[in-house]
Amino acid sequence: MVHLHWISPYLVADGRLRSVAKAAVFLVGLLLARLVGTRVVWTAHNLVEHERRRPEFERFCKRHLVRRVFDRVFVHWPSARRRLAAEYDLSGDERADLVTIPHGHYAADYDDEIDRRTARERLGLGPEEFVFLYFGRIRPYKQVPELVEAFGRLDADARLVVAGNATDDELRERVADRADADDRVLSVLEYVPDEDVQTYMNAADAVVFPFRDIFTSGSVLLAMSFGNAVVAPASGCLPDVVGEAGGVLYDSKNRARRTRRSRRTGPTTPTDPTT
Repeated sequence: MVHLHWISPYLVADGRLRSVAKAAVFLVGLLLARLVGTRVVWTAHNLVEHERRRPEFERFCKRHLVRRVFDRVFVHWPSARRRLAAEYDLSGDERADLVTIPHGHYAADYDDEIDRRTARERLGLGPEEFVFLYFGRIRPYKQVPELVEAFGRLDADARLVVAGNATDDELRERVADRADADDRVLSVLEYVPDEDVQTYMNAADAVVFPFRDIFTSGSVLLAMSFGNAVVAPASGCLPDVVGEAGGVLYDSKNRARRTRRSRRTGPTTPTDPTT
């Protein structure tokens, strides 16, 4: 069996002809695997790549693969299954090949041995401050510079920690420049080793994910695995994951009002990400 996850790199390149060539090679390889009796399955994490270099071409390729090549397609949430079926215009029989397997939590995958006081001391944060955290790789669709700018409109006693590596120097500079302009923002723009994840997660009151668009998200489950409230857009699988007790989901068209609300209400008790 061949189990695929992130297939966009096999379908999309910077140029149109290169994209067609890559997709053709990928398709031929899969068809050869099928001819010798190998089953091919795909776990769908995204409908198209986040950078959206060739979104229509990528949708065309994936629609063909889902309908004609893959034996099964796995998704992690019911809403993801519905959206994928609609995106690729699948018939009732074709939808039978879409299988929902809930995404597990990360509670046993990272150390969780330090308390909030210790975590905040390591980061130089006060014990009574309300701390928002952005954690993870910094990519354009995650809108981290916009997050730092929006944070500037919150109350003076709030703090924002931005922890993660940027995908390019220009994006890193944008985040750093905006963070440097507000002494309430702590930016650690580098890869965070696994052993340090607990420091950031346990220091936070709420973890913020200002995604422009999202299909599924392991980082949201990571935050909830540490018992953190989540602030994120009400899109993709997130309503399934977060639930009413897990944090604040906002309409991205009304981001400012929802962000102020999350600051007033404070942290909540997240739902168990496995339920």
